[in-house]
Amino acid sequence: MTSTVERGSTGPEQPWWGGPLPRVPQPPPAWAGPVAPDVPAGLGPVPPGRPVTGTGPRRGWVVLGVVGALLGVAMLGAAAGAHRTMDVTGAVTLTSTYATLPPHSACNGAGLYSWLDSGTPVTITDANGEIVGAGVLGDGTSGAGTSWSGYSSTCTFSFSIDDVTARDDFYRIAVGSGATGGVPFSRAQLQDGPVSITY
Repeated sequence: MTSTVERGSTGPEQPWWGGPLPRVPQPPPAWAGPVAPDVPAGLGPVPPGRPVTGTGPRRGWVVLGVVGALLGVAMLGAAAGAHRTMDVTGAVTLTSTYATLPPHSACNGAGLYSWLDSGTPVTITDANGEIVGAGVLGDGTSGAGTSWSGYSSTCTFSFSIDDVTARDDFYRIAVGSGATGGVPFSRAQLQDGPVSITY
């Protein structure tokens, strides 16, 4: 024998076989507002009103990764710039030796420039006055003879300094022990070389 449930607001009469009555879905109350349907992750667009989950932390890690990569590139660039070097070549020429020299012969400084000779120190300083390269003058050689006497009145000393730190735009080259100041040169001039200093 079966029993029936009286017709009511929950739906039409249904057979009842004992046990709890079947649960009939109820509409949400009006104050709850619209409810977005449940959509499995990865299927279809996110319904309006449903919070997006899982993208915030992931986006944060992506931003951190990009910022870290940019910082790494900047640091590598700065380190490469700090360790960039150049080889500098040049010559120091004395235009008045107070003597008549056979062309292309060995020579050295005379008079006020007697200190100018093979082995005289040469230093290169950067924009902050720090020494970034050092070397010495080579042997002096007289120039070509003049047209009227056939003798030379110049004496030239060459120098070469390797691995000069190339981080500034301007430098100074000083010749002689304890020399201060020096002759200014741009980094482009030093790199293109050879540079020339005349006394």
